[in-house]
Amino acid sequence: MMFTLSSSIVPPGGFIYDQPLADGSHMRISGASYDNILELILKFRLVHLAVLPAGTQATQEAVLADYNQAVCSQYPWLCRPLDAPVPAAAAGQGAAFVPLFTRMLDNLNQLKNAGAIPYVDQLAAQTRANICLNCPQNVQWETNCGNCNQNLIALSYQVRQGRRLGCDSGLRGCRAYGTALPVSVWLADPGGDNKYQPPSICWRVRNPEVAT
Repeated sequence: MMFTLSSSIVPPGGFIYDQPLADGSHMRISGASYDNILELILKFRLVHLAVLPAGTQATQEAVLADYNQAVCSQYPWLCRPLDAPVPAAAAGQGAAFVPLFTRMLDNLNQLKNAGAIPYVDQLAAQTRANICLNCPQNVQWETNCGNCNQNLIALSYQVRQGRRLGCDSGLRGCRAYGTALPVSVWLADPGGDNKYQPPSICWRVRNPEVAT
């Protein structure tokens, strides 16, 4: 499947491409922007075509496809299938991309500032978590900023007041609603932006009163 990546997205670690070589190694190419990394990959291929794997193409179209595929295979939450429609919520905003980390942080800050937070009991939280563990919208959210990641984790503990489940390590970020799953499974109303369509297995779809 082919994927598309917005040129406004900066992947974790920056614009990097590991160009495969014919001997099984690779050459790391680093760029300053989306357009720059594509330009540098193309230049490298044109000059070093003899040392590239058979079938490697030195064309703008091939470079674009290979770079997008490389990024999207490593960070699938940044991308969407080439033939997939733009989510309605995004389309209404000029398809502006907001990183999952930012969406989660916004949600946690809103919850923190909302005052008293009603929680569900542990049985309900575990039931929800079991669904989230098998959900394709449960994705990695960490950035290349270690301090940023730790701050979000600390805020997560603060909002849920230390509540924990044994499966917390498998609960990551909800791409559909932009929430931290170790937090949202505990909340009567987890909030979130609902930028993407959740799957039918989602407990928030089954219980629309918490799907706001």
